[in-house]
Amino acid sequence: MNKWLNKIPHEGLRILIKEALKYGVIGFFNTLFTYAIFFALINYCNVHYKVANPLTFLIGFVISFYFNRKWTFKSEKSVRRDSILFSLIFAVSFGCQFWLISYLTEVQKMKPELSQIFAMVLFTTLNFSGNKLITFKKAS
Repeated sequence: MNKWLNKIPHEGLRILIKEALKYGVIGFFNTLFTYAIFFALINYCNVHYKVANPLTFLIGFVISFYFNRKWTFKSEKSVRRDSILFSLIFAVSFGCQFWLISYLTEVQKMKPELSQIFAMVLFTTLNFSGNKLITFKKAS
């Protein structure tokens, strides 16, 4: 991956792509894991999607914070500071995705399993952007 990235002339773009790829790897495995739990909860445990959704996002939150702080963004700032900002970004991202899953499921009559996929895409976009630009912003 580094050989390909080193061919990009702009260092800022190189860093952004590298971080986005790392975030994507963590997000991919985290999404598979939490979606499997979500699917099992609503299909095998008869848990309502409005309960399963926040529960699985909370699990994903913990996994995401740990790995993105250590590996993706390599933050050296205080854990307290990072966790507070990460939590705020998470809350905003989660609120937007929760509105979307509710809207798609209740208004558009989409199955919750499918609505969750669209909601996860929105969450991921907002969460990466917020954490890149606010929580783990590098000093200029």
